[in-house]
Amino acid sequence: MAARKQRDGMSGFEVPFTPEVIELGLDEDGDPATAVILNWGKQQQAKPPGSRRKSRDADLLAKVLADVVAKHGFAFQPAPGAPTVQACHAEDVQREFYSRRPTKGTDTQQRQKRWSAYNRGLAILSERELVGTAEINGSIILWRR
Repeated sequence: MAARKQRDGMSGFEVPFTPEVIELGLDEDGDPATAVILNWGKQQQAKPPGSRRKSRDADLLAKVLADVVAKHGFAFQPAPGAPTVQACHAEDVQREFYSRRPTKGTDTQQRQKRWSAYNRGLAILSERELVGTAEINGSIILWRR
């Protein structure tokens, strides 16, 4: 069994069930009347819509992406037949993000922290379906959805 559309909850969510035969009584000939029911087992709770994880890195990345698209954006069609969007190269976004993301430590530590923050922000924005990504000729393209 598969749910084709789900408004709340996790994507790809599976609920285990076990079919059980139950007796409903006897029919007119005295034979047992049965039915199959589905025992859903323990239900899992979906996260409420407001409980998505928040991140300053994701907020900063969203602002940086908007600014870079405004300055260096170009028309891009993510898929055949899809509407054209304003996109930019990920390298430009990453460079601008690094310049706006304060960190402490040695140069190597700062680079690592900024790299982690950028990837964390991109993962959250992708999870929220706020950013689209594509690879074209070895270059990563980003756009706001």
